[in-house]
This record gives sequence, structure tokens and C-alpha cells, in this order.
Amino acid sequence: MPAAALALLLALAADPEPPRTAARTVSGRIASVSRPERSLTIAGAEETAKLTFDRNTMVFLEGSPGTVADLAVGLEARASTGPAGVAHWIEVKRPPTTPAAPLAPAGPPTSTPAPSTGGAPGP
Repeated sequence: MPAAALALLLALAADPEPPRTAARTVSGRIASVSRPERSLTIAGAEETAKLTFDRNTMVFLEGSPGTVADLAVGLEARASTGPAGVAHWIEVKRPPTTPAAPLAPAGPPTSTPAPSTGGAPGP
């Protein structure tokens, strides 16, 4: 084997590949949102993570497309972020809806209008 090739192989073996940083997923409730700063904080049971978002961050509302306008304090959220803390995607659960008041049962009107006299309206 030529000396140059051997030297190259030895150099490659001595210089290990830099560690890869995998994306991480955080989940919890949104504790703060700042659209001007493009940041949000998700407080989970085990950690609190401050993330940033940019124009490439995808937002989902339980699987449907959303926008950063859908991010609100108190909502359950989950996000994937890279090593720099920029969110790749953020998924939020829709806020709970309050049940509508039940409709009144159909039936006769509670008051009857006064009978018309058939005359012209007053002055």
C-alpha cells in the first residue's frame, strides 16, 4: 500500500466523526409566547424548554395546519427542536370548548301578542 494512502487511512481513523445531535421532542403546557421575539416556553413535568420559531416552523392543531396565532398560554403542546433550540414543528391541542346552553324545548310561545285592531298606527 502506498505511504500516502496509509497516512490518509490513519488520519481518518484518528479523527472520529463529530457527534450528531438528534432532534429532541418536548411536551407540556405553553407557559409563555412572544410573537415579536418569536419564542415560546413549554413547561413539562420533567423540564421547561424555551424555544424559538421561524418562518419554517410548522404549527399543527391536532394534526390540522395551524399558525403561530394558534399558540396560546395554557394549551397543551409538543414540539421538536434542533440543537440551536429552533422548533421544527409545534403541535397544540385545541382549547377545551365550553358546552353550549341547552335549547329551550319546543312548545307554545310563553306570551301571546296583543290582537291587532286593524287601524292605522298612532300619531
